[in-house]
Amino acid sequence: MGKYMKQNLRIFFFGVLLLYAETLYAQTEGAEAPPPDTVETPAVSETPIASETPAASETPAADEARAAPIGEAAFQESAPPEVPPLLIPGAYYDYGDGKKHFFWALGGNLTVNVFLAGMTRFVGHEPWAQFSASSIEKHYYQIRDGELEFDGDIFFTNQIGHVYEGAGYYTAARAAGFGFWPSMGFALFGSATWEFIVETITPSLNDLIVTPTGGAMLGEMMHRLHREISNPLAATLVSPMDSFDRLSGRRPYRGERNMYTVAATAGAGWVTQQHKMGERVLDQDNKITLDLGGKFIYGDPFVQQSTTPYDHFELTLNAGGALPLFYYVRIFSDGYMFSYSLANDAKKQESTGLSLHYDIVSTDFFDFGNQALAWTVKYRRELTGDLSMELKTHLGWTFFGAQNFYRYNAVTDTMDSLRDYSMGPMAKAFFSLIHPRYGRLDIDIRLHQFFITFKKSTYHDVNGIDYFMLADITYLFPLTKNFSLGAADSFAHKSGTYPETRNNGKWNNTLKLFVQYSTTGHAFPRNRENPIPSDLARKKTKR
Repeated sequence: MGKYMKQNLRIFFFGVLLLYAETLYAQTEGAEAPPPDTVETPAVSETPIASETPAASETPAADEARAAPIGEAAFQESAPPEVPPLLIPGAYYDYGDGKKHFFWALGGNLTVNVFLAGMTRFVGHEPWAQFSASSIEKHYYQIRDGELEFDGDIFFTNQIGHVYEGAGYYTAARAAGFGFWPSMGFALFGSATWEFIVETITPSLNDLIVTPTGGAMLGEMMHRLHREISNPLAATLVSPMDSFDRLSGRRPYRGERNMYTVAATAGAGWVTQQHKMGERVLDQDNKITLDLGGKFIYGDPFVQQSTTPYDHFELTLNAGGALPLFYYVRIFSDGYMFSYSLANDAKKQESTGLSLHYDIVSTDFFDFGNQALAWTVKYRRELTGDLSMELKTHLGWTFFGAQNFYRYNAVTDTMDSLRDYSMGPMAKAFFSLIHPRYGRLDIDIRLHQFFITFKKSTYHDVNGIDYFMLADITYLFPLTKNFSLGAADSFAHKSGTYPETRNNGKWNNTLKLFVQYSTTGHAFPRNRENPIPSDLARKKTKR
């Protein structure tokens, strides 16, 4: 990266910090609590489509726009739905008094840094955490001279650890009453404070990008999930900084039921993986693994019309491991920034809009990170009888990707793993066939192309293109209303073409059997004209 680009990036980051500081101060000074009889409920300000109890001040048009509830209530005619243990009205958190509390947000922001700095300095005794006045002065001259860099630190730390750190900054601001964009500004401020004050090494540009952007995506999901949980301990585990805000003494939140799907899986599988350079196999391995996962869908994916970021999102988590020292972590998410409802009747529902994506695949074999902006379409249709189909498509651009680059080392006759940062096109498609008696078939595919854009400073000679493909096929058979038995095959392939070195590729295939428990029953949605649970539908079919 040239000198002038570094200077422009430096000016950009500090300009954004100043702009956010000015905006937040103005919002804090001008924010006033609404009168008691006009305080908006969370369903109005956060999830306009999903509200089950509209505020008194809503217009008839707004009532009509919110007519289609979500979750179990969308399929009930008269009796109230069963309430899952942790997803109940009267839940744990609130906006409080309706104001924006700048100093509570700032205090939560600094609390994250003080805690992490104390752990790394006094417990971990990390050399890079022994900051002093001289290290801060050194950073000043590095910023002035444009000496910031893209680092090659451990992938898990950079793409998951820093994102979770950013989510802490972000949720501290969201809990204090700020919206999506101002809270992202707090995350940028927290990241800059960490890079320029706490760490003694050269500040990392990739951390200043990943921490606030990924932190906002993950943090908004954590914040909303926290509001759905009634148990204080469980809520704190989901979003600690939302719970930290409760120390302010503001009143607790009555809650909303916005969860469309909550599911947990546990199982075991067989992993096969291979690394090839041309026709030569460099590494191959087979393992039996244990696997845990979870899926969270907030808001009805197919009935959405909102301008509030993340009124609907989908989050899938998966982790597994085996001995000796094998692991994998998968995080896939997408959330609407704004959306439109194209169709909503008894036979079909469709939504479309702009979405943000935060995806991670991290294993002991290869790593892949993706932060992208995409145009999304989500479509559901009743086919025949109880059979229905779902199709979700995303087409967009990765604005910041991270992968490991593999360069051939002629001295050791091995492939050295280096870090690159990139941009490029991406596409995702998810197709499902669902029947309440015969089960659910899911076919998912994700395709990414990455043009190596930024590299760790010591490897400026590396250029090329990385490719990543992930395909999943899953079958779920319903045992009861909540429990299902599943089988899945997941195939991942990562390859690179580089003009300066040999091309190479890695692939991983995982076969697994698992049990799924779903608290909402939406693994097998019912026909809206036949709103009966899946276990009762099975009995009716037999008659």
